Amino acid sequence: MQSHQVAPTGGVHIPPILNGGEFRHPPATLSLALTWQAANPNLPRAPYQRPGFDPSRMVSDTDKYERPIGVIFDTGQGRRIVGQLRLKRADLFDSNVVSIADEQFVHVDDAGSLHGVSEAGKVSLLDCVGGGMLSTAGWDDFSIHHGDVAFRYALFGHRHLGADQNCIRGIELTLDGVESSVFAYDKFQRFGHIDGADDEILDAIRRKRPDYLKGEFVKGQAIVSYFTGHWDVLPRFETALGTVHVGRSMRFDRFGRGLQDTPRIAVDFDDHPTTLEGAWRKMRKVRQFFALMMGYAPAWRDVVVFTSRLNDEGFRHDPNGRLEVFGPNEWKEIPEDAETGATLIDASRHPDHFVEVMTKWLERNEEPRRMSANTRYFGCLQGTSSRVIEDSIVSAANTFDLLPDQDKPEPEPLPDHVLKVLKDARAKIRSGMPPTPQRADVLNALGRIRANKRLRDVVEHRAAVVLDHFGGHSLRDLGAMIRLAVQCRNHYTHGPAEGPGEVDFADFKVVDVLTEILEFIYGASELLLCGWDPSTSARADWHPIGAYPSFHEQRRSAVLGPGAADESEPGPAE
Repeated sequence: MQSHQVAPTGGVHIPPILNGGEFRHPPATLSLALTWQAANPNLPRAPYQRPGFDPSRMVSDTDKYERPIGVIFDTGQGRRIVGQLRLKRADLFDSNVVSIADEQFVHVDDAGSLHGVSEAGKVSLLDCVGGGMLSTAGWDDFSIHHGDVAFRYALFGHRHLGADQNCIRGIELTLDGVESSVFAYDKFQRFGHIDGADDEILDAIRRKRPDYLKGEFVKGQAIVSYFTGHWDVLPRFETALGTVHVGRSMRFDRFGRGLQDTPRIAVDFDDHPTTLEGAWRKMRKVRQFFALMMGYAPAWRDVVVFTSRLNDEGFRHDPNGRLEVFGPNEWKEIPEDAETGATLIDASRHPDHFVEVMTKWLERNEEPRRMSANTRYFGCLQGTSSRVIEDSIVSAANTFDLLPDQDKPEPEPLPDHVLKVLKDARAKIRSGMPPTPQRADVLNALGRIRANKRLRDVVEHRAAVVLDHFGGHSLRDLGAMIRLAVQCRNHYTHGPAEGPGEVDFADFKVVDVLTEILEFIYGASELLLCGWDPSTSARADWHPIGAYPSFHEQRRSAVLGPGAADESEPGPAE
C-alpha cells in the first residue's frame, strides 16, 4: 500500500505518479483531499495546479439544463420575444422544443435559426422545423400569441453560431459505458492513497469540510485519497477525422467529498474547420467504432464543440470558443441480452493496438459505400433494424450488398458465346424499343449479368477472412449456414419459394440464429481487415462478436441438427 513521505519542510510530498496497485476502494468511497495546498503553501502543487492543466476537466456533478430555461430571442426585426426551452436528453419520442409567446405573431421558417440569451449563456437553436405561434389567448383587452417550435440542435456558450458557419475546430463527448474499452484494467491507477495521514493533513481537510459533515477523524484510520494527475488514457493520434484523444474528466460532487472518473473523447481538426453538422458526423463515426468495440450502441452525453484553436500544451483555454451542444435524440436501446462490460480491444493493456485498429477502421470508413455498410451494421447494434425480427435478417444481409466493389470477389467470367448472346440482345433492344425508362431498365438488367456478384458470393468472400483466423473447426458448416441465411433474406425480401424448404423460415429462433451469423461475419471480418487481434479482447464472452465462435456449434445444431460438415465451406482468405 502506497504511503506518504515527509518532506524536509514538514509538509507532505505527493508522488506525481502512483500506480495504486494495492488500493482497491471504489471511486464512490474516495475522500477528496485536493485542497491541502490552500492550507499549507509549503506543500508541492497538486495535479490541478500544474502548468498545462485544463480546468474544464474538473466539472461539478450538476446539470443546469434539467429544468426549463427562460430565453429572450432576437427576431432580427428590432423586436425580442420570450421563450421557454425544454431539452429532452434521452426521450426518443419527445422532441426538443421551445415555447414562444408575444403580443404579435412570429413565424420560424424550415431550417431556420433562433438566437437569444438565457441564464445558461447565449443560445442558438439551429435547423428549426417551420412553425411558430398557432394559438391565441386573451383576457379582456389583452391577448397573447403562443406556440412551440421544434429544432435539431441547441448550443449554449459565450457566442451565437449559425448552421452554415465553418468555424468549429473540435468536438468532445462522453459515451456511456466506454470505460470498459479504455481503462478496464487501469481503473484504480487514477487515485493515490495515503496510509496513516498525520495531524497536519487531517487538520487541513477538517478545516475545509462543510459544517454539516460531523464526526472526528481517528488518527491512523482515516482514508485519504487524491487524484494522481494521469489525464491521458490514450495519447493523441492522427486519423482520417483529425487528431483523436481519449482523456479523463474528473467529476466532483458539490460537497467536495469525492471524485468520479469519466473518459472524454475528443476529435481536433484545427486546420480544417467545419460546420456543426460536419462535426456531428465525425462524432457519429467515432461512436460507431466504440459501439463495435463494446457490442452495443452507447448513448452520448455532454457534447462540447470548440471554435478556438488548441494552444501549445494541447488545451483550449478561451472560454468564448466553447459551446455545449444538445443534438437530435437517437435510438439508444441496449438489447435485453447484451452485456455491457466487454471490449474487443482492451486499450488499457494494448493501447498501441487499439490506436492502430481505430485509425485503420476510420480510414476505411471514409469510403462512401463502406460507410453506408458500416452505418447499416451500426443500426443492427442499435436495435433500430430489429423492431420486427424478420427485418433484422434483411438489414444484416444488406450490409454486404452495400460494400464497395473492392470488398467483393471478382465475378466469374462468362463464356464467349454467352457474352455474344448478351451483346446481340442489347443491340436488338436498342433498335427495337423506344428510348423509355422501360428500355433503360432492361439494358441495365442485362449489364448486371456480366458484373453480377451474388449476395452469397460476397458473404462467403468475407467469411473466408474470418475462417482464415478462427479456422473451420471453430465454425463448422459455416457454408451451409450462409446459404440458409441468404435464402432466409430472400424469403422475407421476395416472398417464400415454391415448395417446402430445408428449414422453417417462419421460426423466429431460426431467423435469429441466421441473423447472428451474418452480423458476426461482417463485424469480425471488418475488424480483421483492420489488423484486429482477438487475443487483445477483455471479457470476450460478453460481446456478440467475441462470444460467437464459442457458441457456434450450439447455433449450428439448432438450425441444421447434428450431422456431417458441409462440403462447400468457404476457403481461407488468399
